[in-house]
Amino acid sequence: MATPDTLPLRPIERDDVSFLEEMSYLAAFAINGKIPDGTKSLEEVKNEPWFNENTQGWGRPGDHGFVAVDSDGNRIGAAWVRDYGDTEWYQEQSRTKPDMPTYQIVIAVKEGYRGQEVGTRLAEKTLGFAREAGIEVGLEVMPENNRVIEFYKKLGFTSMGNNGDYELMKIEPQTPVA
Repeated sequence: MATPDTLPLRPIERDDVSFLEEMSYLAAFAINGKIPDGTKSLEEVKNEPWFNENTQGWGRPGDHGFVAVDSDGNRIGAAWVRDYGDTEWYQEQSRTKPDMPTYQIVIAVKEGYRGQEVGTRLAEKTLGFAREAGIEVGLEVMPENNRVIEFYKKLGFTSMGNNGDYELMKIEPQTPVA
């Protein structure tokens, strides 16, 4: 098995969209690594507009991210930033949080690979790009997702408060990553 320092990461490609859907689902619904009972399935949320904003049309201006692969070439995690400035989701968020960054990050790792620094490596690489580009990055996380909130804090994210359902966090472009 590759160590975190040697774990192969490659840029996201258009044919990774179905994998990005899987990772977006995990990022949206997993709480401390597990999908709670009674949660809608991936198939049930695929047609919801907010979900499609995360993955569809990959490769538009501002899209940047990486996929982690294991020694057999299987995709095991992904992290990406995307400019949501013209989306309905962002317009709604900016009404209550006008300082919410337009660029949002999504990070997820398949079960069985969590706790092995895969997410950290993906985050560092993706946030390194954002820092070099001078991009401020935000995210939403369920407040009960304590492990994930702590992970983001270790990366340098700070809380912007709660919008009623989610903790909103951001990282400034000059913040050193991990």
